[in-house]
Amino acid sequence: MECTAALFALSPVSARAMSNTERLLEKSLLWNAEDVYNWASQHELENVKENAATLQVLKLSSLRLLDPAIVDELVKAGVPRFSALDIHDCMKLTEADFNRQSLGPALVFWDIENVQLPKGRSAQSVVQQLRKKVEKYGRVSIRIYGGSVGDDGMLQKELLDSGCIAVNTPHLGKKEVADKIIIAETLLFAWENKPPASIILITADADFAYMLSRLKDRGYRTVLIAPHANLDSRKGLMLRSSVKDFLSWELDILERGGDAVAHGQAPAGAVDLPDFTGPNASSQSTAGGSEIFADILSAIAGIESEPGGRPLRSRAASKVLSSNAEIYKRAAFHDKGLTTFKKYAEAAQAAGLVQLGTEGAGREWIQRIITSTR
Repeated sequence: MECTAALFALSPVSARAMSNTERLLEKSLLWNAEDVYNWASQHELENVKENAATLQVLKLSSLRLLDPAIVDELVKAGVPRFSALDIHDCMKLTEADFNRQSLGPALVFWDIENVQLPKGRSAQSVVQQLRKKVEKYGRVSIRIYGGSVGDDGMLQKELLDSGCIAVNTPHLGKKEVADKIIIAETLLFAWENKPPASIILITADADFAYMLSRLKDRGYRTVLIAPHANLDSRKGLMLRSSVKDFLSWELDILERGGDAVAHGQAPAGAVDLPDFTGPNASSQSTAGGSEIFADILSAIAGIESEPGGRPLRSRAASKVLSSNAEIYKRAAFHDKGLTTFKKYAEAAQAAGLVQLGTEGAGREWIQRIITSTR
């Protein structure tokens, strides 16, 4: 559709119409027929603009235009089908953009010394995927911190071309320079923006846990993006439990386990997924570091740290989803057939990572299998 190409060039409503909309309803897109006419008559896409009068005659609201059935209704009114499809699609895009604006700012703080770009991946491709994953949290801005930003001119240019703000943090013989600057700027952002603004941190450094926990308690949407490598440690679990949402650096941002793995091109540094269907699957343990099972292990560990008996499976399932609502849509999960918590838990058991059992109806439990490591 032409509409997709015009997304960032949209000027959905005139200044007068937008102010009317905001006065009617600040947090959702509910436009009356007049608002819809103003939106269509000033739209940059000709297929929408030339049918503004028809929309006015039909007295269509924004909710009607969001209904897929509106396409056939517009065709019956004499609108060409491709134009009717564009009108419907553009209203959906306008609604998505409006909703993002209403969420407020979402600032990404990327500790690039702690979570580095993998070799062979361009900064632009990683930033593009990052934006795609976090745009649901609001109007996204990305700041990147590290001494390497100033040392690598090509990296700095790629980051700037991607719309990021690169903050050079030279050490000059001192430690934790980037960490201290990130903490200061995060608190400054929180001071200038009220909840529920979003604070998104890319790091594996547990020193940020206290700050993130306090910000979460004060109503901020706190999001952690981190590698799975150290998340099964005590500090890693503490860091993960300090935020509202979690995204995997490997699976969500780098998309490892998807097409590249399917074609036998696992990226450098990628952790191999266990063959949990093979005869030796039970030999796998938490020491194996399999990133695909980090979510379920973290959820169980979090419940085990609370008072009570063995973690119930229903509780663990809820905790996994609350950490990442789209976990079963990940390419690595889909490729392995892990489309439900039941299948996920059974795969973890086959890998020798968890034990499943029951104490009666409604009392199905799950617990980690802790093995000694060298």
